[in-house]
Amino acid sequence: MGPFITHNYLGDPFHLFGTIHLLTIGLIILLSILLYLFRKRFTEKNKLIFRYGASIIIILNEIFWHIWNIGGGTWNIQKLLPLWVCSVLIWLTPFLLIGKNRFLYDFFYFMGIIGALQAIATPDIGIYGFPHSRYFQFFIGHGGLLLAVFYMTWVEGFRPTWQSVWKVLIGMNLYWGFTAIVNALIGSNYLYTGGKLETASMLDILGPYPWYLLSIEALGIVFIIALYLPYAIRDRKVAGLH
Repeated sequence: MGPFITHNYLGDPFHLFGTIHLLTIGLIILLSILLYLFRKRFTEKNKLIFRYGASIIIILNEIFWHIWNIGGGTWNIQKLLPLWVCSVLIWLTPFLLIGKNRFLYDFFYFMGIIGALQAIATPDIGIYGFPHSRYFQFFIGHGGLLLAVFYMTWVEGFRPTWQSVWKVLIGMNLYWGFTAIVNALIGSNYLYTGGKLETASMLDILGPYPWYLLSIEALGIVFIIALYLPYAIRDRKVAGLH
């Protein structure tokens, strides 16, 4: 394998909140701002190109990740089944973008934004710093997920409702329980039901195992309500005008 694809990477390792990491975060923010600013200038042809183009890029990017692990002998069911929330959403992205699936949108809006932001802020990519392919793969996947949600919200006009809040809260708790069972059966740690990340992450400030699971639950509720709050305020103002 080439020096930027090899598993035995000898280049500069990833530095949390280092210059390259901050520039990458800045680029994702810039793309998000541009998407918002040009949201009303999308023609039907532009929309079609974005929806299909983004879907293809995101899926091919995820396929590359699995091929890379298979080629390096590091693929295993304990870490690489598509059970992580962001992984599930990434594989479902074409159904959201191309299919304009409103049921999936609710999960993308809340869990996609929460999951992608956490991943982008504290990436779990080990030694693979810029310009290794793993660095690009990680940020294309999670940045693309974030942009897909913003596109459906700002360009296609989708939005969550109070029913969305309850649907996602109940759905994610059921999924959390499902992954806990899978983890117990195969010795994995999807959704961190059995322990924290080995690298630094936001989980470090949430207390020891298993108490941090309650912290995650509480924070999840707070973040979901916070993401819905702008719509709740707007709906209240609109109702007050009638």
